[in-house]
Amino acid sequence: GVCDDKFDLSANKKLILNFFILLFLILLDDNLVIKQLSFSFLEAPIDLRNFSHLFTILCILLFSNALNMFDGINLQVATYCLIIFAIFLLKDIYLILSVILICVLIIFLIYNFFNKMFLGDSGTYVLAFLISYILIKSHNIEQKFTPEEIFIILSLPGLDMFRLFLLRISKGKNPFYSDRNHIHHLILKKFNSFQTFLIIQIFIIS
Repeated sequence: GVCDDKFDLSANKKLILNFFILLFLILLDDNLVIKQLSFSFLEAPIDLRNFSHLFTILCILLFSNALNMFDGINLQVATYCLIIFAIFLLKDIYLILSVILICVLIIFLIYNFFNKMFLGDSGTYVLAFLISYILIKSHNIEQKFTPEEIFIILSLPGLDMFRLFLLRISKGKNPFYSDRNHIHHLILKKFNSFQTFLIIQIFIIS
């Protein structure tokens, strides 16, 4: 993320680098691997077997890109992540880490509100990995979250990214290249930046 902020790496380079970094990390920790999916509407869990490592990397990469793409206006991503860490706190998951991150995010939000500090790719990638790490570990070890709950928590940036990918592919463009068709760009056409932020947070909380 830092390298991308400084040197503006291409989408392909970022994808390759992130893939191998994540591969290295999940090979170090077996509890970070998504081995099966247990949906409430299915009688038996889906066993990923040989695809577990690839599926785990794909999930983290998709969320990292989704959160990065979601970072379009001040306060938006930091508040979204603050809500997620508050959920972790309420569920008694990684309490100390969650409290520290909530405090850091509150301080960041104050500076971000006054245009004094920004997340950038380095910030969004770190937050995305921490959220992914906690969700996967807490699911694998303690079953604190169901796959449906995880999907709901991550749904807004994920669905917006999926919509953008389909839109860009339909126009013959690289799905990873940036444009101004994100959900916040669409809302900004009728509302100011702070109003857009409030509308998106209402979507997230609801």
